[in-house]
Amino acid sequence: LTPHILGSPYLTKKLKEELETEPSTKGARKTSLMMATKLAFAARCVFQKAKPMFPDEHWHFQVVSASDLLHSAQTNKEYFKSHLNKKEKSVLFKLLAEEDNANLSFSNFCVMLQKSITSRVEKRRQTTHMRRSMLTNMMEPSLRELYNDIEIDDDVLPEDTQ
Repeated sequence: LTPHILGSPYLTKKLKEELETEPSTKGARKTSLMMATKLAFAARCVFQKAKPMFPDEHWHFQVVSASDLLHSAQTNKEYFKSHLNKKEKSVLFKLLAEEDNANLSFSNFCVMLQKSITSRVEKRRQTTHMRRSMLTNMMEPSLRELYNDIEIDDDVLPEDTQ
């Protein structure tokens, strides 16, 4: 894990411990967690570049206009370069453009990011489900799969079952 990811305020203590220590966090799960963390870090950088401010009626979160956020996302493409493909970027830009001049919080921006990568996440979920299903079937075959090819000699069976 890189220092800028581990030092990120967006990593919860539990997630940080899981990424660092737990032996169960490996392979696809670890990769998925790292990708999500890096994407959130990149999103925060883009959001901060748009110069967020506290709205008049709230003091506990910052907002930025959708047009400023769109401009920031388009001019700071290097943050999303390794996290979003062209289609996902265009979906994100379209979602931001539809908001026009509405004020968006970082949470709103993350929801838009999630919408832009939905197809990738769904594809990964289906692949993971298929892989788990296949492994389960390999480890726990049905009785039909176990005994379908076995021919039982009548000589071996006890007489009361013939």
